[in-house]
Amino acid sequence: MTGLVAFVWEAMDAFFEEDEQVYGHAGDPYHRVDVRASRRHVVVRAGDVLVAETRRALVVFETRFAPRWYIPRDDVDTAKLQRHERQTLCPYKGIAHYFDVVTDERRSAAAWSYPKTLPESSRLTGYLSFDLEQLEVPLRVCEFVRQTRSVRGRPAY
Repeated sequence: MTGLVAFVWEAMDAFFEEDEQVYGHAGDPYHRVDVRASRRHVVVRAGDVLVAETRRALVVFETRFAPRWYIPRDDVDTAKLQRHERQTLCPYKGIAHYFDVVTDERRSAAAWSYPKTLPESSRLTGYLSFDLEQLEVPLRVCEFVRQTRSVRGRPAY
């Protein structure tokens, strides 16, 4: 591999693209993270115990991942959350802080939030998401919300 240069992310003090510091790794120009508001009824349960319920969720569509539902902190029973030591870094959203969900049993690192999101994902500040492998988040597939305003000049039905 003569004549080639490589670098190790972990060995660097910082990495910049133009004047902005990049965290984790350089962004993939083909990777998208779209945050969309949803009035869908989202419920999070740990067994039979209600952990969160909202009609003000954000859904994150991220390349190569299933959609993730984020719920406003005000709609989460935070008494059932205990801080977990785990933190992960997403180069598109920021540093995730994790929580155990504690009801009749402890579900380790089953919820997370981004207290200080990166600018591109700022809408996620104040929201929590949940591990779908440890908690139940049933979604009604065919839930429609009546449109109350016109779209592109067409009357609302």
